[in-house]
Amino acid sequence: PWPARSRTPVFAMHANRVYLTTVADFVSTGMSKAGAERRVRKGVPVDMGPTDAVWKPLLDYSGYEVSSCGLLRCCLSGRGKHLGILPATDHHDGYIRHGIGVRGVRHTFFAHVAVATAFLGPPAKGMMVNHIDGNKKNNNVANLEWVSAAENIRHAWRTGLSTPNRGESNGSHRLSSESVKDIRQSAYSSFLLSVKYKVSRVTINKIRRGAAWTHLLSPHAAPLIH
Repeated sequence: PWPARSRTPVFAMHANRVYLTTVADFVSTGMSKAGAERRVRKGVPVDMGPTDAVWKPLLDYSGYEVSSCGLLRCCLSGRGKHLGILPATDHHDGYIRHGIGVRGVRHTFFAHVAVATAFLGPPAKGMMVNHIDGNKKNNNVANLEWVSAAENIRHAWRTGLSTPNRGESNGSHRLSSESVKDIRQSAYSSFLLSVKYKVSRVTINKIRRGAAWTHLLSPHAAPLIH
């Protein structure tokens, strides 16, 4: 049992977690025996993560490890180091981010990139991490894969994480939905329509044959011109 101290809060340990609790545990992290004894006297064990997690070294950061379930931990004690599981923050775009200090310089990185690099291997040029289930906070290695930028975008569309900028949602559009409907129904020539709407005849022809602004077409619509 931990020694009772009036100013030490009660700390509940869970059976499915690994903790540093003894002098030997803390000495194994590089802490001096005197420091380890002081740490034990404080009565607060250090959480080192789930018992069933697989851990691998965090590339380029000695003493840090990343788990198969997306956690990061520091295994070496030292000045400015947070021994045990590292705190995480939510990035503004929904991803989990971690920060560690190295020689007085703070380094930040995303958990999903750290997990994929450690367990799936370094990425080839131009590849990025994709969350298979679309959940940006599920950083289990089974939910991650390296994909190209184009594949990542298509996956985001399929899972509803992103929508393509089509039609009037595209900031560079020059026509409205009503204009496109008029172009498709008009009997005027492509030349006259291009003058009226100030777009090229190529654009008019693409719209009329259903090759542009396709989201306004019925799924069963036949080609508008032949």
